[in-house]
Amino acid sequence: VKDNDCLSGSVKVSGRAFARRGEIERIEFRVDNGSWTDARFKKNGKWYNWSIILDTNRYDNGNHTIAVRAISGEMHSFEYRVNVLINNPKVQSKRQIELSPSLIFGIITLVVIGTAGFYEYHTKKLSRVIRKKILKRLPK
Repeated sequence: VKDNDCLSGSVKVSGRAFARRGEIERIEFRVDNGSWTDARFKKNGKWYNWSIILDTNRYDNGNHTIAVRAISGEMHSFEYRVNVLINNPKVQSKRQIELSPSLIFGIITLVVIGTAGFYEYHTKKLSRVIRKKILKRLPK
């Protein structure tokens, strides 16, 4: 990744660090003023090869700064910064149904009519069953 690159999706960002004295204990990165996060690295001779997978979907579209630094004991290197443009396609949101007052009234009316019809049907059925049982008990 170079200055002014345009990024989208998941992007591998990698580089090399060098320790003048001692060993590098960790390499960290951050986007803008976010918190520092460890990068993966491997020593190769005097160089330390590091990489990260940056999920650009976690950030708003627009200009951002990626900063990297090496840590050795209590000391850390100067930050290496690169400015990038994140440009992910906009995700279409799921369609939403707008509930107008007339639609709500229509739904409530259907529920009331349906409930009344259900109640009336079962009331008549129950009445017939009760009538049959009563008639069976009456003397002939």
